[in-house]
Amino acid sequence: MASNRSRRIAKEIADIHADTQSGITAEPVGGDEDLTHLRGTFPGPPGTPYEGGTYAVDIKIPTDYPFRPPVMKFQTKVWHPNISSQTGAICLDTLSSAWSPVLTIKSALLSLQSLLSTPEPKDPQDAEVANMLLRKPKEFERVAQTWATLYAGAPSRTAGEGSGGATNESLRQQELKLKEEEEKEDLAKYDGYNKDLIDRFCSMGFDVDRVVAAFKYYGVDRMNGEDYELEEAYMGDITARLLVHIPSPTMIEDDFYRSSSQFRLWSYTETSLQSLRATTNANASERVRSALRKSRGAQRSATSSAAGTPAANQNGSDADSKAGGDDTEIECLTPEEEHQLVRYFCEQIIELGEMYKPPLPTIVRATAIQYLRRFYLTNSPMTYHPKSIMLCALFLATKTDNYYLSLRQFAEVIPGGTTPEDIIQPEFLVMQSLRFTFDVRHPFRGLEGGIMELQAISQGMGQPAPHFPTQTPDDLKRRLHSLPPSPTTSSSSTTDRLARAHHNTRETLKSAAQMTDAYFLYTPSQIWLAALMIADKPLAEFYLETKLGGPQEQQQGSPLYELRTKLLRTLTNCSNLLQAYKPLASDPDQKKNLRRIRKKLSHCQNPEKAGVAGQKRIPAAAAAAVAAAGDPATSESEMERLAKKRKLDGERPKDIFGGELVTQRTKDA
Repeated sequence: MASNRSRRIAKEIADIHADTQSGITAEPVGGDEDLTHLRGTFPGPPGTPYEGGTYAVDIKIPTDYPFRPPVMKFQTKVWHPNISSQTGAICLDTLSSAWSPVLTIKSALLSLQSLLSTPEPKDPQDAEVANMLLRKPKEFERVAQTWATLYAGAPSRTAGEGSGGATNESLRQQELKLKEEEEKEDLAKYDGYNKDLIDRFCSMGFDVDRVVAAFKYYGVDRMNGEDYELEEAYMGDITARLLVHIPSPTMIEDDFYRSSSQFRLWSYTETSLQSLRATTNANASERVRSALRKSRGAQRSATSSAAGTPAANQNGSDADSKAGGDDTEIECLTPEEEHQLVRYFCEQIIELGEMYKPPLPTIVRATAIQYLRRFYLTNSPMTYHPKSIMLCALFLATKTDNYYLSLRQFAEVIPGGTTPEDIIQPEFLVMQSLRFTFDVRHPFRGLEGGIMELQAISQGMGQPAPHFPTQTPDDLKRRLHSLPPSPTTSSSSTTDRLARAHHNTRETLKSAAQMTDAYFLYTPSQIWLAALMIADKPLAEFYLETKLGGPQEQQQGSPLYELRTKLLRTLTNCSNLLQAYKPLASDPDQKKNLRRIRKKLSHCQNPEKAGVAGQKRIPAAAAAAVAAAGDPATSESEMERLAKKRKLDGERPKDIFGGELVTQRTKDA
């Protein structure tokens, strides 16, 4: 593996050396013996502030390259929204989720060169630079050119070419003139309103133009450009308009989520979700009964032919009824029983992930659980057994979340003699049922952002909301430190409180949020806020007040009051759903009921679909042919031997899934 990787890297370096046009270079840092640490360079793209400079990149090759991307960061300081101005870290899909084994070091460096040409401030690595590019593009270009000259060796393009150059004094005058022009352009955007007054709303992430439009909509007085404190009625109305009435060309975080496949295809109301599961169960039950009738009919025909008796009893005697059975003998699973069975296998994903060394990341297991839950919205466990689908969903999640494991490595950990072919056999079926939408929006990142905001507030660096123009970061800090104590920690330290709330909230997101219908019924932000309310309700309510204000600052009937009331109601419903979850292992009644469901499933599994999901079976027609061609007793004894073997395998302690749920035995009537 290592030699293959080294040969590929050496070939890529040779290809770069052979290319004399692009200006790209890549050389080992520690000599030719170590090809895992390189230093690459490329020229700044023409027509950009970076033109004329040479940019150095530190490149570290992972052990499983090219299946994982190289780790790159800029050694040359760059003023760019997608590159950290402090550390050189890079925000680029090609070096993360969009990486492919067909890409090379050269193509990665070309992607970085292209990134300098097309910055994306809406997905920044450096928020300060992105903010400058959005609000002061000319200032951004000037600073980027200055950095290119200072750090990348680009020639200065400020000198007066063709006029004998320029003196230092003329350069300073030119820079001051440019700065004055930019300030005039900025002030014109405020349309006569005080800059500080407008910027208090812009700090929430709204554009200057939108805030000014809201001020003009409500007829706010310009007061000759002086700063002053708005009336509470104005504050609430303007904020509500900015939050609720979003112009179509503008995208905020909620709009991004609403454009995702998770919202469009996998979001439901409680009623529609129950209706969908009931429909799936009814259709599956009908197909199961039909398939079992055909299977029993084939077995009766084969048995009768082997014994030299008529294939069917035309008089419809009791013996025929018992042999063939009718619909009343086939008791299918209910929607509630199917749901509980699927939840059991979701919990098995958590346990299976712990068996790997190192354990599979939380995000991979969470994605696999959502794949499994989405699959069984339109499929039934009676049609496709969850054990086979669960393994396939987990392996699929390792690929979609860029956690590379070869199929062989993945299969080695799974107990019970599962082969790689068994794992991937239902893969297309799973992807088809997921509608080929593999994106899962989890609440974990939102939680991290919320905790970071609370930590900033506790350090006196919080950003007050525009509803409170007189509020300061110190006011927020005092309010946070004066909150009622949390019932989950006895420490009086705010730092300890935030750490405990973070830990408990994350544990809820890893367990209850995955095992319930939270992802189908609520947005990721609602889920993590509801989990935070469970962990520390006073802290969660304080966080919401920093965004929307508290009930004491709002008048009943105002837009913000209604918005806050609606949000709290939603969060309460979500937190009740999360708190209602009980792990199967901690509830003896649930475990007993699950054993009953598993036994019931063994009698209502669709025989026509068993092989599709990777389950091993002998088709009814083939079994009948064996019985007709040979000694029926021999066939029966062989099947009994296989059944005993399956039972013995199921009793092995390392098999976390238990034995096979379906045990088919054929006996003479």
